[in-house]
Amino acid sequence: MIISDGKNKFSIERDKLKEVEGGLVFVTNNDSWESELFFEVDKNHYVVNVIQRLYGGGDTLAEYKNLNTNSRLHILLEKEGYKRIFNFYNNLKNRKNYKKEAIIKAGAIVLSFYCYQYYCLEDQPLREHDLNDLLRDIEIDSVSCRKYRKEIISLAKKILKAEYKVSNKNISYIFKYENVEDNRWSKYI
Repeated sequence: MIISDGKNKFSIERDKLKEVEGGLVFVTNNDSWESELFFEVDKNHYVVNVIQRLYGGGDTLAEYKNLNTNSRLHILLEKEGYKRIFNFYNNLKNRKNYKKEAIIKAGAIVLSFYCYQYYCLEDQPLREHDLNDLLRDIEIDSVSCRKYRKEIISLAKKILKAEYKVSNKNISYIFKYENVEDNRWSKYI
């Protein structure tokens, strides 16, 4: 499928399009995006509109009319619509999982704060399952931080050292149970 504004163009391979009710959806390699590129088709399978919408057929974010009604494989958009769809398409193709990175960073910041508060300020030793309980309780965008446990703990150690000036010896003590697997909550994850 070729999308153009009459001057510029880009193409989407057929294997990157999935048939859904009412049209085609561009299939990305990244499942963390909350929006999708949808091609609305008529009964003759001609693309009528190119639509930016929320994932799974949600609300329409933007809609651009196909000006070329003579071809199934060539979509012609106005210049502004083409620019927006081109940028949206390129952003959707991005393989980097920004959501995962954000959850890891946020989880590590919260975890390092709690570790500092309990161990350094309140002088309470962390017990065997405390670390796992903290990770279970930290939930970001409906994702349990236990999913990215190792990455969060690794970054939390760096934050404790850099931001809270905790020594390596104390960091080792705080995280002495980091390799203890906890299956008590596995049915809730």
